[in-house]
Amino acid sequence: MVDISIIIPVYNAEKYLDRCLKSIISQTFKNFEVIIVDDGSVDSSYQICLGYSSADNRIKVIHQENQGPSVARNTALGEVKGKYLCFVDSDDCYSSNNALQILYNEMEKTQADVCIFSWNRISADGHEKKYEFTECEMMKEPHSLIKVLMRGHYRGGGGNPWNKIWRIDSLRTSGSIHLFEANIQIFEDMLWVIQGIKKINNIVFLNKALYQYYILDSSISRDAAPVVRGKKYVDGASYVYSYICENCSYAKNSALYWYRDKFSSYLMKKYRARIKLTDEEKHILRSMSLNPCCNLSFRMWRRILFLKLFGIFDIYFCVTE
Repeated sequence: MVDISIIIPVYNAEKYLDRCLKSIISQTFKNFEVIIVDDGSVDSSYQICLGYSSADNRIKVIHQENQGPSVARNTALGEVKGKYLCFVDSDDCYSSNNALQILYNEMEKTQADVCIFSWNRISADGHEKKYEFTECEMMKEPHSLIKVLMRGHYRGGGGNPWNKIWRIDSLRTSGSIHLFEANIQIFEDMLWVIQGIKKINNIVFLNKALYQYYILDSSISRDAAPVVRGKKYVDGASYVYSYICENCSYAKNSALYWYRDKFSSYLMKKYRARIKLTDEEKHILRSMSLNPCCNLSFRMWRRILFLKLFGIFDIYFCVTE
């Protein structure tokens, strides 16, 4: 039996694939499989993946038409054979060659359903910052952890698939692993993580930076104009918020704050672009409370107050249609 299944969605990642795949095949832990789904790359990514696959029979490559990272991950989820599951983004890599061994040992020792580990964040200018969990983030009860995740800013490990290793059996319902939501382009990974946490019981945290997370100018979530990008964030946040309201009522207040932060940020982008608010956006804006008991951050409070004063009445907005 394979111990660890590693899923990598790939799209036009020729610049980074060698770094990513070398960090995996150089691991001291050997009993793993890598499932790469090339999502219709138009550069040399597919050929690079085939090269690694021909040299290492632990690597399987699937090629499909471009449908987005969610569909690519879903394709791979149907192929996993391991005891544990990891995700790696094609532009990232593991930080050491014993990362998988450390994660495997931790899962075996604790019998956890998921281990959430820390990482190094490397900015576009090469600056490296290690993320470590504080005591108040390391919630071992699923309900509490979901509340922490809804605070955003990577708290509790955030809604990232790549800094977690899962016990695959704990994710299965009627024999299948739940899939990523393909109807949204941003926060689909956060939704998947929340759905996974709802299924499990035993959560452990590991304050060892085992993953290198690179911030690239070409990242898929930063590839459009601010307003267009902001709308994708709002659409994804709305989907996550609706899921929380329907399935995790204990986290509804935290999710509402999180959603309003994303929504008000999007409205500010529209203001800067001088794009008029829709009637629906005005309605949502009117419903946002400025009561101090709502625990609004000063930055968010100021943003909403400004929008209430100017946005609802279209002051300084103009129609660009």
